[in-house]
Amino acid sequence: MRYSFPSMKRSAQCMVALVLGVVVVVPGQLAAQSSLPEGSASRVSSADGRAGQAPPPEVVAALGSPVLQGQKKYRWLAFSVYDIRLWVPAPVSPQGLFKEPLALELEYARSLYGKAIAERSLEEMQGLASIDETQKATWLGFMEKAFPDVSKGDRLTGLWKPDGTVTFLLNGKETASVRDARFGKLFFGIWLAPGTSEPAMRSALLGLNP
Repeated sequence: MRYSFPSMKRSAQCMVALVLGVVVVVPGQLAAQSSLPEGSASRVSSADGRAGQAPPPEVVAALGSPVLQGQKKYRWLAFSVYDIRLWVPAPVSPQGLFKEPLALELEYARSLYGKAIAERSLEEMQGLASIDETQKATWLGFMEKAFPDVSKGDRLTGLWKPDGTVTFLLNGKETASVRDARFGKLFFGIWLAPGTSEPAMRSALLGLNP
């Protein structure tokens, strides 16, 4: 069996749909599915994560000597879903995001459907800003290419450059890249924007926790 889990707590709205059986959850939603063929932050938040976490090779290649700004373990109900980490060249304030390169690394604890991740990611992005139908179709197609199905232990990394280039890698191998600053800010904003539906995760990633 393969499971997909959300990153956002809008999924709580679908709790009434939870029944015994196979559960698939992707950013913001719960659904049944069958089998598959703002201040300055200068410290690392290690909430639910390991202190001293080493950056993966693709992050080192992109950022040089990256700093772990913050990290968080995401859980859904009793399930551990993924560890998420924000890497930056140097500690950054929320206001400084996107002015320098950054990397968002997700290390999965279970399997997820890539198509479902893409669809729910788009819905989360729409929660941050209005997106017209043409743009939605374009971005969904891109994310379906960028996000393959993942299994336990897989590492999906998103890289941002200040020129608006966004690159995705699975276990260090590039899956897709696009130069689209609006897409990048909305995608990374799923976790990092003030309007995120998961503010506690944003605080942990930005190192804002007391």
